[in-house]
Amino acid sequence: MRKIITVTALSTVLAWAAPLAADTDARNIGHGLERAYPSAIRLWAPQAAQADPGAQYNLGMQYYGGDGVRQDDTLAADWFRKAAAQGYAPAQYSLGLMYLEGRGVARDHAEAARLLRAAGEQGNALAQYRLAMLYFQGQGIATDYVSAYKWLTLVAERGNALAAEKRQTVARQMTPAEIEAARKMAEQWQLN
Repeated sequence: MRKIITVTALSTVLAWAAPLAADTDARNIGHGLERAYPSAIRLWAPQAAQADPGAQYNLGMQYYGGDGVRQDDTLAADWFRKAAAQGYAPAQYSLGLMYLEGRGVARDHAEAARLLRAAGEQGNALAQYRLAMLYFQGQGIATDYVSAYKWLTLVAERGNALAAEKRQTVARQMTPAEIEAARKMAEQWQLN
């Protein structure tokens, strides 16, 4: 049962990660597990009711995608919010995306930035990338090329080519001193 839960959660995360891992065919991960969703939901529901953030996140993902349940963005956001309030980075990231898109919640770029920052501070590369783009575009937070470069550096150093490419785009807007400051910020973050 744990393998089913792990593969299901992994397949959903990878599907959301497509912009960062375009060469990964996430559609094939978890193939054939559709019949397992009702069993997984029955397992997660009592755990989620007892405030287990992983179970709350998993239920949120099921409602978000309509896997084994009727698709419901409001319920997905509610479950993500419960897990995010406990500091669960995947839920913070997912709820942040929902605020960016206005899906199941009112669109709120400032709240999205807050949630993405919380997940990014825990090392969630997807959140770090999205947060960097918010800093670059000035959505929900003030435009800050130094912070954008810092977060993109953290993701790029994990081998992500898209982040490295975007970092170069950001660098064209910066002075050499700002680039150096951003690099130092990234180094300091990695030390903590």
